[in-house]
Amino acid sequence: MATEATLRERVRRSAGNPPDEEITDTDLSTYISEGLIFLDRFIPGWSIKSITTVANQQSYAIDTTCYDVAFVDYRGDTALSDVFGSDFAVLSPSEVYDVEIDGYRKVVDQLAKRQSRENYGWEFNPLDRKIYLIPVPTSILTVYYVGLITWTIASLPVRFEQFVVRYASTEAMFQKARRGRREAAIAHTGGIFPWTMSDPTLGDARKLRDELEVELVRESSKYVPFW
Repeated sequence: MATEATLRERVRRSAGNPPDEEITDTDLSTYISEGLIFLDRFIPGWSIKSITTVANQQSYAIDTTCYDVAFVDYRGDTALSDVFGSDFAVLSPSEVYDVEIDGYRKVVDQLAKRQSRENYGWEFNPLDRKIYLIPVPTSILTVYYVGLITWTIASLPVRFEQFVVRYASTEAMFQKARRGRREAAIAHTGGIFPWTMSDPTLGDARKLRDELEVELVRESSKYVPFW
């Protein structure tokens, strides 16, 4: 598992090994922290949590480690008879095999799920950090939800480390290029003569950032289980 020190080392190498006096470890640590936030824009971390409902209570506080809610699995205590009527026969009273029964069951399952989603809903209020269940529960239930959590170096999966490193290295390149521009000199002809490769470095950094965003958009499509 990566540490801040190992990530700083990787970022420094990726940025062209700028000397410490040019880009400090503090600078790199800042860019790594920003990289975690940048990653979260595309691929947020998430964790499955639960709440226990109370009869006639609508709102419930989320876990303190979560900053948002992506999905709540709230279906109340609906029975199939509540959806289709108490006299609705789901299965044939006989146990005779029917080649069409499997398709029949699938239709019933889909109708039940759709009815459940239409009858039960939820909203998350980021101001008071509470989940609101619709309608209000009338009994004690365990309701699971997917909460979004902020990435840290400790929780960052190994395969996502590259995205943070690439973001931080482009920031280091931006810093180096901007400093280079300030170190330009006036030529004898009266124009500005750059002593450094600041403009090409800026161009490389912008290109790398654009490529990173495109790749993260593509990667994020794999990690969106709830819409």
